[in-house]
Amino acid sequence: MHLVDSAEYVVSELVTNAIETSQYTWQATVTVWLASDARELLIEVWDGSTEPPMPAAELLGEGGRGLVIVEALCHSWGFYPNCRRGKVVWALL
Repeated sequence: MHLVDSAEYVVSELVTNAIETSQYTWQATVTVWLASDARELLIEVWDGSTEPPMPAAELLGEGGRGLVIVEALCHSWGFYPNCRRGKVVWALL
């Protein structure tokens, strides 16, 4: 059940960030992909913004705190630019 709770938090955080960063771009659509091999879960979230996700430098600052928690819950995470526009933020649990 721990993986389910972690996955739920990570998806929620990445989708929230995607909505916030892409709401004023050419494309306000957000797309979520989930893939699993029964051992690991890959979460990918596409948004229309080209701005890289930035974890908060300070936990007391506004914004970015969720990415610090995502980093703590996941084996790894990152992002890559989408070939058409925007970016995909991914997390591996």
